[in-house]
Amino acid sequence: MDALTGLLDVECTYCHVPREWDKDDKPQKQTARQMFDMIGYLNGTHFGGENRISCWTCHRGHGKPPEPPEDPKRLEFAKKVMAIAPADESKPARQVLHQIKSMGGIPAGQFPAIMAYFSAALGVECSHCHVAGHWDQDTPVKQTARKMLAMVDATMKKYFGGTGTLGCPTCHHGSIKPQFLPS
Repeated sequence: MDALTGLLDVECTYCHVPREWDKDDKPQKQTARQMFDMIGYLNGTHFGGENRISCWTCHRGHGKPPEPPEDPKRLEFAKKVMAIAPADESKPARQVLHQIKSMGGIPAGQFPAIMAYFSAALGVECSHCHVAGHWDQDTPVKQTARKMLAMVDATMKKYFGGTGTLGCPTCHHGSIKPQFLPS
């Protein structure tokens, strides 16, 4: 329990009724149980039973995981590189962006923001996943990104009814590899 208070920066009474620790009266205690189940699901289902996800991975010392900052420069760069014609912005991405394998039904005009989001979430440039000048080329990193998107989608459905703010920055916090524990 001491570790949890540090990982979330909360007191024991955040989840527990003082001196009645076994009571389940607080919704935060139910949420904590759901989060423990989610950690077990993620590590067991998506990481082969390895401990790769912990409370710290997402929370980083906050009761609620922090929201990622917006990065207008990344968005402007993605818009420039992708150069989606105004007439194509409302078309499904699979009709405009060649070789798309994920999110093909999303309007193409939303893709610069999505790519900027991924870039900021992992603290990388476009070339981390893409080959400059050959943006459609498949790479091992793009394949990993697709697996991670599927993991987030499955987790959102299983634990949050399919909606919520769980995404790449929740775990990555601007780093390529999420942290398991504080360094």
